Parts: sequence; C-alpha cells; structure tokens
Amino acid sequence: MRVIDLLQLLADTPKNDGIYFEGPEELQPIAHFELAVVDEQPRLLLQLKAADKKPLKQWEFSLLLNQKNYYQHYMYVQTKTGDYPLFGFRVAADKILLG
Repeated sequence: MRVIDLLQLLADTPKNDGIYFEGPEELQPIAHFELAVVDEQPRLLLQLKAADKKPLKQWEFSLLLNQKNYYQHYMYVQTKTGDYPLFGFRVAADKILLG
C-alpha cells in the first residue's frame, strides 16, 4: 500500500484512535518511521514501540505522513523477522490496526 492510499483511507477514521500493527502474536504501537530504498523501490518503514507504550494518534500519524515526497512510497512495518508489507487496516475498540 502506498502512503497516499493509506492517507485517503484514514480520512474517515476517528482522529484520536491509536495506530497499531496487528502482528501474528500481539498488537504493537507504531512509534515513528524512516525512509529506505530497497531494489530501487522507495519504502517507508514503520517502527514499532514496546507494547506498553502509547501509539501515535491518527491525526499525528496522518500529519507526519502527509508530505508530497512520501506519497508514492510503499509502506512496510519493520519487525524482528524482516519488513512486512502493509495491505490495509481495520478499526476495532478505538484502535486502527494496520496489517
């Protein structure tokens, strides 16, 4: 999923919901991101926080990503086992769960 696609989809979600990665074992809050290029493909790598920390809110996350030079970057979550590509999200219990 590209950054621009996620931003458009997040526009209709609650602004104060936290952003989490829904991994195979547990929910992990999103902390920040970094840019990378892998095989000539620009990537935006989301970094995870410890499970007991507070995640970015939807409005903070959208504000940080809403930069024209990020729009065409594909989004990945950096996990212990490697980079996991994002395909979408769901909203549950005041949380936005990326997956």
